[in-house]
Amino acid sequence: MRKFHEWEFWDWKTIIFCTLFFIGLVLFINYWEILPDYFRSNHSKKYTHTTQADFITWHRISGMTQGKTGNHISTSGFEITYSYLVNKKIFIGKDIVPNTISYQKFLGELTSAEGLPKFMIKYDPDCPSNSQINAKDNLYRLPQ
Repeated sequence: MRKFHEWEFWDWKTIIFCTLFFIGLVLFINYWEILPDYFRSNHSKKYTHTTQADFITWHRISGMTQGKTGNHISTSGFEITYSYLVNKKIFIGKDIVPNTISYQKFLGELTSAEGLPKFMIKYDPDCPSNSQINAKDNLYRLPQ
């Protein structure tokens, strides 16, 4: 039978290891899923007006990782180019949309849509050339 102080030593070591593991897991999830959306929402606070944009093109932003089973290509986001009309002037906008849960359905519909879909964007009224796509404004629907 083990002594109490030996059991206590191993128990604290396990508790510390599990705590550090779960902290690391939470930080990893924050980095890949939550923080990109948080930074986009903070950045879009100055974009108070909305308008309809015409889709021009999209480009996948990919990265490659190596593992035991080989190379894997992952998509971190999409660069979407669009045009929009503000005060009878046409602007061309580019936005890098992260491939996160809140944008996944919108990005899937956008990349698989036939023709040139239209979607809603937010822009800065003081400088209309600054704009951003917001998935909440599009309600995951792309009007034709």
